[in-house]
Amino acid sequence: MSNFHIAEFVQPFAPPAATKGRFHPPAFIVGKERSGTTLLSVILNRHSEVCVTPETNFLYRLFRHPGGPKGFERDWPDSLYDIVDRMRPTADWDKPARLVYERLGGKAVSGREAFMALGQLISEHYGKLLWIEKTPNHVLCLPFIRSLFPNAPVIHIVRDGRDVAHSLTRVSFGSANYFGNLWQWKQAVSCAHRFQDCDANTLAVRYEDMVKEPEQIINQVCAFLGIPFEGSILTPDGSEKSILDTTGDHMDQASMAIDKSKLASWRRTLSPAMQRTVEMIAHDELQAWGYELTTPAAHPARRLRLHEAMLVSRRHRHLYDIVLQSIANGRVPVQLEDVATLTGPLPQQLPDIWITGELPLTYPSRAGSSSSAGILIRLVAKLLRLRFSGTRLIWIFHPDPAQSAKWRLRRIAERIMMRMATLVIWDEDKFALLQERKPCIGTSAEKHLCSSSPDLAQRIQDALDLNSMSQLSELSLLEDESREGRCE
Repeated sequence: MSNFHIAEFVQPFAPPAATKGRFHPPAFIVGKERSGTTLLSVILNRHSEVCVTPETNFLYRLFRHPGGPKGFERDWPDSLYDIVDRMRPTADWDKPARLVYERLGGKAVSGREAFMALGQLISEHYGKLLWIEKTPNHVLCLPFIRSLFPNAPVIHIVRDGRDVAHSLTRVSFGSANYFGNLWQWKQAVSCAHRFQDCDANTLAVRYEDMVKEPEQIINQVCAFLGIPFEGSILTPDGSEKSILDTTGDHMDQASMAIDKSKLASWRRTLSPAMQRTVEMIAHDELQAWGYELTTPAAHPARRLRLHEAMLVSRRHRHLYDIVLQSIANGRVPVQLEDVATLTGPLPQQLPDIWITGELPLTYPSRAGSSSSAGILIRLVAKLLRLRFSGTRLIWIFHPDPAQSAKWRLRRIAERIMMRMATLVIWDEDKFALLQERKPCIGTSAEKHLCSSSPDLAQRIQDALDLNSMSQLSELSLLEDESREGRCE
């Protein structure tokens, strides 16, 4: 993943010229869940001129609808009911598709027109002409939204990914897997960055700044929207229930006063080892948004690629966490470059470390032996390229004896991976199978480790040369040369 810099988006916002005037609906509030989108929404909803709708997810579902906007028109009116009635119920709204349909007179319309009808229906119900749509997921389809609404203001709120990932483990719509949540945050802020980098009508707001200086930040948001700031909107007034869903297990907090105690909660919830692991995964994004890092800057760091399952999978979670923390807590710094799979083409620039739990083999088909030979040749070619480029490959092996017994191609591929990987890590309950495989593995058996081994972390670090003094000296020299170059 390429480095980027977002300082220009988080610097104090200069209020627009007075000639801009009030925005024309809709405007949008987006951001990863648990980033403060609800807090910002309830604040703006208290404004005398503005209505913030409940989370509609309308445009995200329109974006994902089979056939997109054309498919929406093709499937009318089923598409309208399918999208609108999936809104989570609030105190005032529950399955409002029929009301939208009646407002349109039953006439088939585009997805854009249906979305506008929904927003107008909600805002008129509360006697307001200006309305803002808030759906966190819309951060993933901002270019699509811009194609439908070229002039709509977009407010992107971002929060420290370490706090977002932890917060998501505590709600029903999040994952118990911390690193899976962190990976989703990383993807969301990357999508927003790519959009903001070329969009002139987007304002980025850091949750932490809004909580520390609410009057200043909300004043800037109002200026961005072209509406006057009203000091009363910072005080809860009971209007929050109109946009909070009645099924959520987190919405009750949004009607409370702004709480500064939640800032940088990762310092209390993450161990030092976890903090280093998080920064290995999301270093660039945290740094770009101006968040404090606990690990000293060191460039160049070792470049790492992972199979995505190592971050998002709940299976083998304990083992994956041990491996990730072992790599992050060596003396040589490592940074995640990207996720990747060995089943596809290798990238042009290979990383220093590649870790995967996959057997890079396509599922067996009716192909004959010549096709099988081609599959194995391509696998060997990839592994040789990794070896000759200096990439250290760690393979987390999940044996499936039943599949291996009936599929000879799989057995051969397993032997190839065992011989060519730098290190092979076995699940504890399958490590006994190593004795059966020794005749096939040969002299490389010493590089096979059990997941319950007490020195697993040390063995991983040694295999990847992450504690080598020579490596540390080389990195220090390169960093000194880089610093001298900047001074010149």
